[in-house]
Amino acid sequence: MTIVESGMYACIYTDRYEDELSYADRLLSYCEENQFSVSGDYICEILSEFNVFDEKRRNMFIRLQVPVKFPE
Repeated sequence: MTIVESGMYACIYTDRYEDELSYADRLLSYCEENQFSVSGDYICEILSEFNVFDEKRRNMFIRLQVPVKFPE
């Protein structure tokens, strides 16, 4: 277990595990476009997973986030 420091995070959400890499790219592009400096490690957090109705697909809700600093 790791304690995540408090602060400002840029976040994006997806409901498909297969989208993690493309959404991570979107998150980093968003940070670059808005001149945010990434100030720590990328975090991928599964908020929920529920596979009762469709056993062939992993049904999950995922948050991808990076800590950021704003331009001065």
